[in-house]
Amino acid sequence: RAMAGEGESSKGKGGEKVSKVKMAKKAPEEKNTDFIFSRGQVIAIAVVAVLLFGARVFFEEKRGKTATEDVLDGQNLYEILEVPKDASDRDVKKAYRSLAVKWHPDKIDWVKEPEAKLKFERITKAYEILSDSMKRKIYDKEQTLMEKSITSNTVAITTANYHELVKGKGIWLIQVYVDWSDRCQYFSAMWEEVGNRLHGTIGVGRVNLGRDKGLGTRLMARKESTPSVAVWDGEEEVRRLRWEFHDVSVEGIIKLVAQAIAERYRAVTITEPKQLEAFVQQDSRVRVLFIGKASSREQILCTAAAGGLESANLAIATTSKMSIGSLALPGMKPPALLVYRGVFGEPPTAYSGKMEMEAVRAFLEENKRLVFPMLHRNTFHTVCGTQMWSAVAVGSEEAELKLSAKQMLLKAAEKVESDVGTRVAVGGMLLGAQTAAASFVGATAGDFLVIGRPDHMGKEVGEGRFRSFVVKAAEARDPVALASKVKGILMGSAPPPAEEREEAFVRALQPQTEPLLTRIAETLDNLSVQAQILLYLALILIGLMLLCPLLKAIMGPRPPPPMEEEEAEEEEEDEEEEEEDIVVVKKRK
Repeated sequence: RAMAGEGESSKGKGGEKVSKVKMAKKAPEEKNTDFIFSRGQVIAIAVVAVLLFGARVFFEEKRGKTATEDVLDGQNLYEILEVPKDASDRDVKKAYRSLAVKWHPDKIDWVKEPEAKLKFERITKAYEILSDSMKRKIYDKEQTLMEKSITSNTVAITTANYHELVKGKGIWLIQVYVDWSDRCQYFSAMWEEVGNRLHGTIGVGRVNLGRDKGLGTRLMARKESTPSVAVWDGEEEVRRLRWEFHDVSVEGIIKLVAQAIAERYRAVTITEPKQLEAFVQQDSRVRVLFIGKASSREQILCTAAAGGLESANLAIATTSKMSIGSLALPGMKPPALLVYRGVFGEPPTAYSGKMEMEAVRAFLEENKRLVFPMLHRNTFHTVCGTQMWSAVAVGSEEAELKLSAKQMLLKAAEKVESDVGTRVAVGGMLLGAQTAAASFVGATAGDFLVIGRPDHMGKEVGEGRFRSFVVKAAEARDPVALASKVKGILMGSAPPPAEEREEAFVRALQPQTEPLLTRIAETLDNLSVQAQILLYLALILIGLMLLCPLLKAIMGPRPPPPMEEEEAEEEEEDEEEEEEDIVVVKKRK
């Protein structure tokens, strides 16, 4: 029994030793696992980070765009409480109580009179500042500094009039300033000269950061001090004046504005005759060429007028070389504005003399359409959508439209308008892979195509019945014969084409819809940088969440770690030792 007890005790001691060894080996592993995050924890942390980033972006945009961020809106606190500047604390408290009772919601219905709520909030905010002696001293000191206000003849932009003046109103040069800054005081004279030089060309205005902090902060770049100057197209920044890189002078700022407008409207600079020839030979758009001094008031005015013209797709170019101007239009004195509308064999339409915005816009409005545009899917409404009837000269890609055919069609359209009183739009069409509409109605190169929709004026392509008639080249050898054929079609003497050909013709001319990827890319380009970053982070997070289960399914269950194999071997050895101890005890018994 003593030997058996000793064996059992040795067995127990051995078990305790084994358990201690196991605990010593397992302790480091448990310590390491405390610092390893599971997949769910990583996803939760990423989601929280994305939400915090999105909340920060939303808060910054809301803080910059909210018009009611500061209910005081730059108003004088003493005027709000209707007390003098040297009023005592008792007088301020008394005035606050009387005004608070007057504008309280129990006295006035805020739903019917929203201004009463704003008035009450202003009274409360003013009393909150003036009732505190420290805040009142700081406010009085700020008011003393702001009395040294910087006067200007440029437009004063505030939160109240920003959307009415700036948003969607073309190019603006905007300065954000404060009255008590020595730098802004020094820059004021230069700013006035710039405003006088640019008067009547683009909008020039200022935002007082001290009185309109929300709008001023939004228009300033981050970590930038006042004065902050930038060129804006509505709510989109075009170019910003960098004090450390740009020429901070009157001429330098005007040059910056000219470069920003040229960049915004993609205006090219012509310095060689080859560039002028390539610019003039474009047939897809109306071409506008300014001849005059570079970075001048006239160049800024003409570029802004041409680029800001609504419902017009104009190609803009500028040149300051007299040799290029003489080649474009001999005898023209700068500054001048030339418009190429595709009138072959004739000089461009010119505007010269005193440059005023209204006169230049009226001139461009009259000449914003091509005289002889080329007909394809994207220009169908431009050619055939303006008039009930259109006449199109048909050519081929191998042999383009001849100048004689274009001139003959123009003269025939003029004769039809003078004889019948119906205006006919003219254009050209090239047969090929891109534009094969004329082939559906039997037109070949050299023929003329007359397109009409007399009963469906104003409808979109495909909604109305388009009628197309072919005038063969043999039947129209001169403008008079072509005009006679067109008049006969207009009067209804020509037989209509087959119905199946009409449907094929309409389908071939229907504008192509943009691909889905193109629309998505345009939508992403219109988003702000913060919104794009937030969207990309969300997409990456979704991709990781979908990828982890997929990789786990492909790779299968992972093998046990090496530590588990070692523990299994140690357990086997312990069991063998226990069996040996039992055998020894039995033998001793």
